[in-house]
Amino acid sequence: MICIPVAGFLPDIVAAESEDASSELSLSAKESKLIAEISQDESPEAAREIEPAARPSAEIATGTSDVTGTARRIHYHAALSVREVYDDNINLSQSHRESDFYSTIEPTIDVSIGSPDANFLSLTYSPNAYIFADHSENNALEHIIAITGQYRMPLLTLSLAQDIQILDGTGLQSASGTGTDFTRTNLDVAGRTRLNIYTTRLNANYSLTGKTFLTGALSYSLSDYPALISSSVVAGNLYFNYTYSPKLAVGIGVAAGYDFVESPSQNQSFEQINGRLSYEVTGKVSATFSAGVEFRQVSGSDENDNGSPVFEGNLFYQPFDGTNLVVTLSRRTLNSAALSSQDFHSTSVIVSARQRFFQRIYLGLSVGYENSSYFNTANTISADRTDDYIFLQASLDLDITRFWTAGIYYFYRESDSSLDLFSFYDNQFGFRTVVNF
Repeated sequence: MICIPVAGFLPDIVAAESEDASSELSLSAKESKLIAEISQDESPEAAREIEPAARPSAEIATGTSDVTGTARRIHYHAALSVREVYDDNINLSQSHRESDFYSTIEPTIDVSIGSPDANFLSLTYSPNAYIFADHSENNALEHIIAITGQYRMPLLTLSLAQDIQILDGTGLQSASGTGTDFTRTNLDVAGRTRLNIYTTRLNANYSLTGKTFLTGALSYSLSDYPALISSSVVAGNLYFNYTYSPKLAVGIGVAAGYDFVESPSQNQSFEQINGRLSYEVTGKVSATFSAGVEFRQVSGSDENDNGSPVFEGNLFYQPFDGTNLVVTLSRRTLNSAALSSQDFHSTSVIVSARQRFFQRIYLGLSVGYENSSYFNTANTISADRTDDYIFLQASLDLDITRFWTAGIYYFYRESDSSLDLFSFYDNQFGFRTVVNF
């Protein structure tokens, strides 16, 4: 893959949805950036989350000043990522496996003004072209756009984010938090599909005392499937947080939302009670975790989900310079786009590691497991689908110059579903190169 830094600060954007309300802990700038980098999920609605892989960058100062006299800095980041891939199951089919070579071309431009510790505004645009050697009907152009801004007052900090994803395929690239990336799969659909995702989120952090603060969020997320069941979610949350020590913060709060689902599926409302914490042992070890219970009601049906655990956790470990390890856990409830009148509980764990050798060589490994358990939201439906999904990606990259990286990778993924239609296995062998300007 090809990356181009022309800038310094690039805020990582995580387009949160209602099911992620339990993970909105207000943290330091360093911790928030870490969570954004290691955020994960491979469910279909996980495509709502935009997680650009970490890219090296360099700052360019404009030298201008704002009305307060504080130096205003404009940061640029440009990147070009190119991959050449052999895939032995391009459509993730169980019985009609088709193989092909394809290329991806992904330029990225990031522009931001300000600082993450103060006021800022940023824009990221990344189109991605897929070009297949034999199956030209699968050629596609995807778009990812992220706009975010932050405004800080003495006691109140507000941030607003708008994310747009125009997708056409089986998944999308995702950061692992270690500088590597893997393909996130739309497991609910388990095949090639078009999906447009629009997410708007407003976050607020209000300081009460030196040790206590309130955090809250309002969000709207639309998952638009032209050929499947679309849905949109309006949600909000409010948390009371306490800074126990400089290294430990804890919080407790509530969340609620409404899920509008296209017919023949049913609309739903939900509530959550959650606790969460952020802990940084040293500069080399940090962890965040949130957990609680969600209650979900289905409109016009008595098939309600009366208490399901939800959680999300991240552990970052850097024992040595050049060695990174990230562990992420997640459980959430999502509505199905492929099966009418059905929701599913998605539980996943991902471990990603990256090791640098001789200052220029990087060995990366990501492994993950996800279980999806479906349940009905209508009295007339019997839901018995369960999926067990695993993936593994190994990569080897070389810094040829300061601004040019090239590497190879192998990616394997397999889903064992109780419905054969959604089972598949897939092997990919790829070459990628990253150029930084």
